[in-house]
Amino acid sequence: MNNLPKIELGDEVRDVVSGFVGVTTCRNEFLNGCVRFCVCPKVGNDGAFREERWFDVQQLETVKKASIAPVLVVDGDKSVDEARHTPPGGDRIDAIAPSRGR
Repeated sequence: MNNLPKIELGDEVRDVVSGFVGVTTCRNEFLNGCVRFCVCPKVGNDGAFREERWFDVQQLETVKKASIAPVLVVDGDKSVDEARHTPPGGDRIDAIAPSRGR
């Protein structure tokens, strides 16, 4: 019987031990059955990024389902990077760095 919490990528979760809150951004499943999620917190009050942490799924509870929708790659001919940053028939979009005068 599987009693693991139903947590998905993009859910906002809380670690029941430490109170750490953030959005699940990555899921690891090991051969021994251990499932861990990477939890990324919001930026601090000072605007600085805070470091993500990994937690066993049994230690997490859902705060809000699907807080952020995961990116789905549907074009098997493109790499994940190309699929995220290149519109159909268009030039590559630089989604992270600021515009370079294009």
